[in-house]
Parts: sequence; C-alpha cells; structure tokens
Amino acid sequence: MINQTPSTTPPPQYTFSSFYYLGVILLVLGIYLPSMHGEFLFDDIYEIEQNPHIRTLSPLSEPMLSTHTLPVRPLPYLTFALNFAAHQLDTRGYHLVNVLLHLFAGWLLFQVIFNSFTASWSRILLWLDAKEAYYLASLTAVLWLIHPVQTQAVSYIYQRIEVMVSLLLLLSIYAYQRFLTKQHFYWLWVSISACFLAMLSKESAFIIPLLILSYDWLIVIRLPENQQKEPQKWRSWFFPVLGSLWILQFLMIGAQSASYGEFSGSSHDRWQYLLTQSWVILHYLKLVIFPFPLLLDYHWPPITSLSASFPASILVAAGILLTFFAIFKRYTWGLPLIWFYLTLAPSSSFVPVIAICAEHRMYLTLAAPVLVGVCLIYWICKKIRLNHIAFSIVIIAIMAFFSCLTFQRNHSYQTRLGMWEDVRQKAPENPNCYWYLGKTYTKQGNIPSAINSYETGLTKQIIVSGNRATLQSKFHNELGLLYSKNEKTLTLAQQHYQQAFTINPGNVEAHNNLGILYFNCGYPQRAEAQFLLALQKRPDFPQAKQNLQILHEELKQKK
Repeated sequence: MINQTPSTTPPPQYTFSSFYYLGVILLVLGIYLPSMHGEFLFDDIYEIEQNPHIRTLSPLSEPMLSTHTLPVRPLPYLTFALNFAAHQLDTRGYHLVNVLLHLFAGWLLFQVIFNSFTASWSRILLWLDAKEAYYLASLTAVLWLIHPVQTQAVSYIYQRIEVMVSLLLLLSIYAYQRFLTKQHFYWLWVSISACFLAMLSKESAFIIPLLILSYDWLIVIRLPENQQKEPQKWRSWFFPVLGSLWILQFLMIGAQSASYGEFSGSSHDRWQYLLTQSWVILHYLKLVIFPFPLLLDYHWPPITSLSASFPASILVAAGILLTFFAIFKRYTWGLPLIWFYLTLAPSSSFVPVIAICAEHRMYLTLAAPVLVGVCLIYWICKKIRLNHIAFSIVIIAIMAFFSCLTFQRNHSYQTRLGMWEDVRQKAPENPNCYWYLGKTYTKQGNIPSAINSYETGLTKQIIVSGNRATLQSKFHNELGLLYSKNEKTLTLAQQHYQQAFTINPGNVEAHNNLGILYFNCGYPQRAEAQFLLALQKRPDFPQAKQNLQILHEELKQKK
C-alpha cells in the first residue's frame, strides 16, 4: 500500500467532457432552485436584514469590523455588504452567491482528493489506476455537493460563513499540494494566505494548520535530507508561519470576547456538553446515510450522566484512539478519521455552544464519510466482480435519492413560516419554533395564530437552563403586546407583562410596555414607575427614556 520513493513520471491526466461539468453545475443549481427566493431566516434577520453596518462599503472597516449581535467575521460580512450594494435585500443574490461558493468548494474538494490519490509525492498506492481515481474523486465531490445535509450551510444565507471557511481550508490544502507538485515557492504563500482569510471568516479555521500538518505527515513521502531538493526544504519554515496565524486569531477572539454569545452565553456544563456530543456525533453519522429528519433548530437536551452517554462515548472514543494509532503508525487510512474529528472539534468538544447540534457543522466534515463510502462501494463491486456499469448504477441511484431529498428540503427554506412549521411538525416539543412562529404570525397580522403559538410555547420544556427564564419571559412579553391591542384583554396584557419581569427581572422591555399600557389607560403615576424601573435596570434604554420624556411633557401640558 505504500510507495517507498516518489515516482519520477507524472500520472496521466484524465478529464471528463465539458458536458459533465455543465451537468454537475445544472444539477446543483436545480436542486437549490426552490430556495433561491427564500426569505431571511433566523440569524439572517439580525445579521443581514437588520444590520446597518453592511449597508455601506465606505469605509470597508464598517461592514468588516463593526459588530452587530454576533462576533466580527470580516470576510463573510464584506460579501454580505457587496450583496447589499448590488441588490439591497433581494435574497436571490445572496442565495446565488452561496450556491456558487458551494460549487467552487466542491471543485476544490475534487482536486484535493484526486491529487492525494495520484500525485508522485503521495504515499498512497491505490488498487486503481489514475482514471479510476479521477472517477472516484469526482463522484465523491458530486455526492458531497448534492447531499441533503448541506442545505443548512448553503440555503441558510448567514451560514455562508461555514461555506467560506471550508472553501478556504480546501484552497489552503490544494495550494500546498500544488507546491509539492510544481515546487514553486509562491504556492506556499497562497496556502498561508488562504489560511489567513479563513481565519477572517470563522474561528473554526484554527484547525487548518493541524489538518495540513496531519496531511503532510500521513500522505507526503519523506526523502532523506541529502536527497531533498531546495524547494522541499522550504517546508521547514512553512508550518511555523502557518501556525503563527493562531496568534492573530487568538487576538481577534480576545478583543471581542464579550460578543461571543454563542459560547459565553451558553450555560451548558462542560462535562455534560462533552457527554452529549457523543450522541450528536453519531447522529451526524446517521444523517450521512439517512438524511432525515433535517431540522433548522434541534433544541437537543444535554446529557447529565456518564451512563446515559456510555454506548455513544465508547464508540466515539474508540474512533479517536484509532485515529491516534493511525497517526503514530503513519497509516494513510487515518486521514479521513483525522478529517472527521478535527473538523468537528470546534463545536463537538468540551467548549459549550448554545446550539448543541446543528447540521451546518457537518458541511466540511461530510467529505470524509462520503469518500470512505464511495471507495467502500467500489471495493465491494470489484470484490464480487461487478463491472463499472453496476457500480455506476449504484452511485447514480444514491445521487438520485439525495438529489430528490435536497430538492424537497430546499422548499422548506422558501419562507420563515414554512421553515418553522417544518420544525414544529418534526419536533413539536421544541419551544423555539413556537417563538419564531409567533413572531412570523405577528408580522403577517395573524394575531390569533400568534397568541396560540406563544401560549403553546409556554407549555414546552426549555432545556437550556440559562435561557429558560429569558425565553419564558419573552413569551409573556409578546403575549402582553398582543393582548394590549384589544381593549377587552387589557387585564390579560397587564398580567403577562408582570409575569415577564417576575420570571426575568432583567426584562426591561416588559417594564416599558407595561408603562405604555398604564399611560394609555390613564394611570400616569403607574406608567412613570414602570419607566423608571426599566431605566434603573438599564440606564441607557432609549425607549424608556423617550416614553418618560413624553409622559412628563403630557403632565406639564395638563397642569
């Protein structure tokens, strides 16, 4: 299985016709067509639709370095600003950019796999020729492109962040491969630059130096020092420079640590979160083969005891031990394992994240199990002496199955109401879906449905302990707002406002809204008390300041 010395003869080049590539592009565009008109969802609303910083490109630091509600991720936010400059809030342009980036990432994945199979510097000596390697690499890339799990990263506009960091990671590895093949110095700088841009896209890019180092260790042939050409010695400084980019990323994270609500706002216990991730990882693997049900929001309950996670923890730990064994022995088959665990490490380790499970985290990780699956099917077909036609039929059937599921899933991304109804049908105990359904119905003017959604949400168990009081309080506040629109239900509105700040004393919006209710009902002293309470808890709360000023002016006029 291992080459001892690199071949001096370059492998033959194989290419498919332009019709093949055109077919892949049209297939991907076709299965993502239903979501092209999709509305802004979830974080899209706050980070794109309501984000004032992306509405200008002058200066560039405004969209790139100004925080809104989430941490600064300069490069993706620049692309959002470019989208806005081109077509404002027309979501079709945002979706099209996401799909095009997805296609480019798929091409890079194909190149990385094919080079790993056939390059003269590779330690892999497969039981297939270069033409078969080209065939398997392309099929892996296509299956990766059309897999239903990818919809959350591609069709959910804000997750362009995930697509971009993955694309740049692949570009960094591809550039390193080109250096090994062409022995041109500038390819190392392309690799370093891609890593730098990835770190400007998302924090998870810190794995890139580790992944390239693992790739070099397991795949690249080691020559004796006296046989190395000068370009090969350049690698001695490449990895220190690549690793030095960690300093930049740590400085970025440290400078805006308060903005990382995704991490700092999580109240999960580290140990419970780690235990829970064992089952989450197995769920991700299940979705590779059986990609349903797919959910925008899982509301996954944390595991509180070792016994509850024991079976999953044993399997995951065995995989990790096998990975370290492969690294120690320099077995090339360990690379998919390293890829799988490293790309999941930022969100599936001991660092708690509010969302315990999210499908977009599988975007880059998916490449490893898909590659293993394609190679395994091909190996089985060869073992039982099936020809290429039989193998092609199996792969085409899988591709057709995944394409249909992806096309169907993208229909859910067309509207906010459709997406949250999809979550409600698949996970009726998830309180988050009732919150967003209520907001959507309110925006549409469907008050009875909004009230029903909020009241149903109050009956559901909120599993994230730190968010329990906050979400319940928000439900009550929204119900107060809706009931205050009808003179016959003003008492109910008052009760819900009071419950809102009783459950969560920090809910200054409830104090402010109750003050407005008292003011409209002719109780200025009670209104003033509520506005003052809101300002006591949050002195810079502008709505309460404005309402208190209006109240005082009204009282002066009456005198």
